[in-house]
Amino acid sequence: MMRIIDVVMIELKDWAHWMRKDTDSRRLGFPSRSAGMQSGYVSKTFEEMCENGDVERVMIINSIVGDLDSTQAAAIHHRYLGTTVRFPRNNLADLLAQAHYEVYVGMKKKGLYI
Repeated sequence: MMRIIDVVMIELKDWAHWMRKDTDSRRLGFPSRSAGMQSGYVSKTFEEMCENGDVERVMIINSIVGDLDSTQAAAIHHRYLGTTVRFPRNNLADLLAQAHYEVYVGMKKKGLYI
């Protein structure tokens, strides 16, 4: 059985991959695709439905990360996106642990299966 922290880390790794997808360094964090609407009958393959579900999950994770305290969000961005952040109190590990917990709480609140 997977530990909760492992599930949170997997979701954050998927989120980081999504944040980097179809972007270059100048557009990091701003996917080139956006949500839209389509009317009428639309037939989707199973793979397309799974991909849409994955995108919905990472968008929810993105909103959870956006709702974090700024220092916790910075720790997540540092760990998963490789952004350069200075932590003057050398408390990165503590902030990252708190951020992981807050992401876990956010996942439960937003109904993501854990």
